[in-house]
Amino acid sequence: MKPASPRRFDATLQQLGRSSLAWRFAGSVLAFSLLITLLATGLNLALDYRREVRAVETRLHWVGQAFGHSLGLSLWNLDQRDARLQLQGILRLPDIESVQLLDEAGQAFLEDGHPQARQRLSQRFELYGPAESRGQHVGSVLIAGSLDEALQRVAERSFTTLLSQGVQIFALSAFILLLFHGLIGRHLANVASHLHQLRAERSAAPLRLGRRWRARRHDELDLLEQTINEMQQRLRDSHARVELAAQVFEQAGEGLVVTDAGHRIVAVNPAFTQVTGYSEAEALGHTPALLRSGQHEPGFYADMARQISQTGRWEGEICNRRKTGELYVEWLTVSTIYAADGSVHRHIGLFVDITRRKQDEQLIWRQANFDVVTGLPNRSMFAERLRLELAKSQRSNQPFALLFIDLDHFKEVNDTLGHSAGDALLHEAAARLQHCVRETDIVARLGGDEFTVILAELGEPVQIERIATDILQQLARPFAIAGTEVYLSASIGITVFPLDGADAELLMKNADQAMYAAKAEGRNRCQFYTPAMQESAQRRMALASDLRAALPLRQFALHYQPVVSLLDGRAHKAEALLRWQHPERGAVSPALFIPLAEESGLIHELGDWVFREATAFAAHLRAAGHAQLQIAINTSPQQYRGGGTLFQDWLAQLKQLGLPGEAIVIEITEGLLMDDQAGTNEHLLRFRDAGIQVAIDDFGTGYSSLSYLKKFDIDLLKIDQSFVRHLQPGSDDLVLCEAMIAMAHQLGLKVVAEGIETEQQRALLAAAGCDYGQGYLFARPMPAPDFERWLAGPAAPTRRG
Repeated sequence: MKPASPRRFDATLQQLGRSSLAWRFAGSVLAFSLLITLLATGLNLALDYRREVRAVETRLHWVGQAFGHSLGLSLWNLDQRDARLQLQGILRLPDIESVQLLDEAGQAFLEDGHPQARQRLSQRFELYGPAESRGQHVGSVLIAGSLDEALQRVAERSFTTLLSQGVQIFALSAFILLLFHGLIGRHLANVASHLHQLRAERSAAPLRLGRRWRARRHDELDLLEQTINEMQQRLRDSHARVELAAQVFEQAGEGLVVTDAGHRIVAVNPAFTQVTGYSEAEALGHTPALLRSGQHEPGFYADMARQISQTGRWEGEICNRRKTGELYVEWLTVSTIYAADGSVHRHIGLFVDITRRKQDEQLIWRQANFDVVTGLPNRSMFAERLRLELAKSQRSNQPFALLFIDLDHFKEVNDTLGHSAGDALLHEAAARLQHCVRETDIVARLGGDEFTVILAELGEPVQIERIATDILQQLARPFAIAGTEVYLSASIGITVFPLDGADAELLMKNADQAMYAAKAEGRNRCQFYTPAMQESAQRRMALASDLRAALPLRQFALHYQPVVSLLDGRAHKAEALLRWQHPERGAVSPALFIPLAEESGLIHELGDWVFREATAFAAHLRAAGHAQLQIAINTSPQQYRGGGTLFQDWLAQLKQLGLPGEAIVIEITEGLLMDDQAGTNEHLLRFRDAGIQVAIDDFGTGYSSLSYLKKFDIDLLKIDQSFVRHLQPGSDDLVLCEAMIAMAHQLGLKVVAEGIETEQQRALLAAAGCDYGQGYLFARPMPAPDFERWLAGPAAPTRRG
């Protein structure tokens, strides 16, 4: 084994010097060892002394036995000389201090020796005569033995024993001290130092006792090391959890407030201050009533306290007040922490400011249920209000009226003045509608220019008409929009519960039909629903159903009406007009089925068929020698919407027929130009590139604008027949026609006048410079074979078909 170095030994001594436990342990071992040694030594001394005494007693007894007979003879014979000699022999024996020979009377017959011992032992032996005296008692001998030498011998052995035992005890104590320090003491010192550092939070490493020798099995020190390390790890984990909890408490985005059992605030986090405006110092010691807004009834807080008391928890929405006085809404969760005895220890309140979310929810709800432009209930909210009104009226057995209001010609206003102006007009119209009804009535905007009004709890039916008339008058007043006075009218359809229907869907359908009836009668009026309207609607639905089958069943045909030059009377163009010959209804007016085709989407398929038929006929006419004749084809605004490839197919059709674009004229309406969609101009540019001319049909009936004529490539302008029908010298219609003709010529456009039926009309228009005329004066619309025969006859401006 490698000897310990002096430096290590010195370090060990220093550690021993600082180890009070080691010295206390060594002192205890030394004291216990001394006590045991003293007790053992004392017992040994007592036993040695007892052995010495027994030796003296044995010697005295031996003397008595050995000299008793001879002394008895000497005393029987009264022979002092012989007796003295025996006494002197006895005194020469060890530890014999004195001998006294006594006669039968107990008187001293002879004695020898000098008693000087501090401790002595005496024995008396009886003496008897010779045998012939028959064992007569003659006296006794008293022998005294000294115990001083025995005591001295015992004392000498005691000193030697105590000295050797003392040395052994000291050596043993030193060995035990070193052994204790090596095996236990220094490790306990390391444990104490480690725990001290752990208490001061200066130790992060686990405890390592550094034992150079370990038992095969774990002993108490191993268990102590393992236990301390486990406790340290648990303490570290607990400390980490505490630190994490503190960080969470400080960094949490939700407000946290902790109160004691008496509801006094004992802690708040920064989020609490951020939300409420109260600092920690301002909040501590107060109750959460510091934040009360006064918006809740006292019973609200009583119910909250009752639930917390019964269940230890409460969760809900609450309105509080910030330090600034501003109200805010929070979602609060209150939890209770109980002490070991079951009493309330703390209340923890966790809250989130949901004011913004509530505002957003309110905004979303309002946007979902109210119109953004007018602030009125939208279609969804109106349906709910109508359902509630139906339920209420059914319970109270009181009628109510439903008004369906549509603004006449609103689209033209929106197109000419812009959507911002249109929104402003709708907002003003909504305000006027609300002004016309009671607070208990409901005004809603369904979308676009459609409004509804629910007149609740009606007294007299005449009240409905009075309110409707007031609405018409209010909406007929001019609207000041964008510095311009705008005039509108309205068409109102009216239906009454329960007279006209008992469910919302039926009432809405009835009001809608009545509104369309009001429009059909000239607009700016109201119309009550009648069963005849339902019959008309059913007929319209049946007609729409038949319309879907008409094209596959070849029920459509094109008729052609010539367009003649007012200068030479020759036919330069022909308008292709669609006709529907129903097998049961007969000829159906285009005014009936064209709107149905537009609403159903069949207009695309139908328009494609018209184009194929018209271009095929144009190719036929060119082959027949009418190379300069153009065929005009009407188109619907619906065909220009959706960004399809229909017109590309049309151009492919022309190419397939070998027909130049100059052979075709595409007629569009004024309204199409006002839609101002990007696709419209793109299509018109494609027509121009292909050589196809474009004509504006029914010019003057809409919101005419010169800017549109300049913006788009237009070749022809067709004056609507409403301006020609009453054309006379000096009439306003003549002035308007002359103005339109002059304007068109200034823009480089040719003019076609529709509906010419008299020679006077033709002459006036020719005098005004109109280029072409179309009407019954020249010819009626006719099937293709008849038109071809008409072309073969003598050209005459007055020809009628």
